[in-house]
Amino acid sequence: MRTLRFAWHITTVAWFGFAALLVHAGRGDLTVSGMLQIIGLTFIASGVLPLFLTRGKHLSWLVLFVIGGIALWCAA
Repeated sequence: MRTLRFAWHITTVAWFGFAALLVHAGRGDLTVSGMLQIIGLTFIASGVLPLFLTRGKHLSWLVLFVIGGIALWCAA
């Protein structure tokens, strides 16, 4: 049951990140740096969910944090 809840919420976070990309692209102000920032923040927000929902037992949060950190580092 907890896995289903985790999958549901992480998908919601991913779609909010995708929506942010579309909004910025629609306004015409989407840059590579801005895109990487949105992606990085989306991955970090996605990493918070398994960290708390599984109490750190599922190590996907670590991978998601690393991906988010790399995206934010590349955006700088």
